Amino acid sequence: MVLQNAPTSQTTPASLPPSVFTLPQTAQLEALYTIIRDKDTSRGDFLFYSDRIIRLLVEEGLNHLPVVPKTVETPTGAIYEGVGFEGKICGVSILRAGEAMESGLREVCRSVRIGKILIQRDEETAQAKLFYSKLPPDIAQRYVLLLDPMLATGGSAMKAVEVIMEHGVPEERIIFINLISSPEGLKTFCGKYPALRVITGWIDQGLNEKAYIIPDIFFFGRVSTGGRSKGGREGDVKYALLNCDDHQGILAKTGRDIADARPDITHQCLLTLLDSPLNKAGLLQVYIHTAKGVLIEVNPHVRIPRTFKRFSGLMVQLLHKLSIRGVNGPEKLLKVIKNPITDHLPANTMKLTLSGDAPTIRLSKYLPTLPETHSIAVFVGAMARGRDDFADGLVDEKISISDYPLSASVACGKFCCALEELWDIV
Repeated sequence: MVLQNAPTSQTTPASLPPSVFTLPQTAQLEALYTIIRDKDTSRGDFLFYSDRIIRLLVEEGLNHLPVVPKTVETPTGAIYEGVGFEGKICGVSILRAGEAMESGLREVCRSVRIGKILIQRDEETAQAKLFYSKLPPDIAQRYVLLLDPMLATGGSAMKAVEVIMEHGVPEERIIFINLISSPEGLKTFCGKYPALRVITGWIDQGLNEKAYIIPDIFFFGRVSTGGRSKGGREGDVKYALLNCDDHQGILAKTGRDIADARPDITHQCLLTLLDSPLNKAGLLQVYIHTAKGVLIEVNPHVRIPRTFKRFSGLMVQLLHKLSIRGVNGPEKLLKVIKNPITDHLPANTMKLTLSGDAPTIRLSKYLPTLPETHSIAVFVGAMARGRDDFADGLVDEKISISDYPLSASVACGKFCCALEELWDIV
């Protein structure tokens, strides 16, 4: 029998930055990492053992939060002089892999608030680029636990810290928690943010020529956030757009209004807009801004599927890959782009939105009054019901184009027809 009291594969660089803290390097911890690294490990085992490591990491992260003296009375009436946390905390996960760490954080910190940041590498510049962020409104008053399982080059993590600091969080109030780090990534990351503490479970050997961590681990974004498809194998994942027809049970359990799950309205609007002569004449550019703040650019040449089921599948693929290319070339037909929408509009753009409370105008008389030197941007709410104030902070004018309630698709059609008439497009 051989007893091993210390792991053998752990890499400890001689010049480890002072702001980096690792879990106690025990044989048990190495056994857990051995299981989640094994390509033959089942999804269930991967989730169970990675969650064990994540809870250890979160507990270690909490050890680095400041405390203040706190006096309590015990059930026996005795006075106990203890401590309590100095301030509130929140989590911020870097999508998509960081979401795998959210459940571990919630198991340790009940009712913790969690924000999300989506960062991907720009294919043209190879730089980390922000696509989406949603953070607690009071994040500047909280300590932040930044979650991402892997630290390879450090590009995404540094961009995430930049976004968090732009929201008023001091560097020293951020704690970055991850399962595996590369020495190169730690050096780069801590060199830029020396006051920020890093809690990592394991430091691997380094990066290969493709900047992947060696010896590697399962792809967290796929294994940890996936599920079992109906009638499928473990890991055979199936995703769908949340909609009121197919997911009434989910909406009821989560207490959400079915009117909030109407992607079919967007589908109808896209068919109307992209089929219009205005678009075929090359005079229309369509953008989609989701309720979660994701901004999508629609190529005028894309053919949107006619059936909602296929449209749903296309949009799920887009939200996972962030872009959809054409079959016969490199052209991107759909792609997620950086907010805000105003950065993508021409300099001289008249911005309009439709409102049932605004004065009703006749488009054939109104449109000729707009400056010919200006482009026209129309903000249309693709929703079943609700307030029409979604674009109040962006638009120059709110108008009504009918005395009667119109669907979003019909409103899009009326605008296209009016512009085609104005610009003599047949």
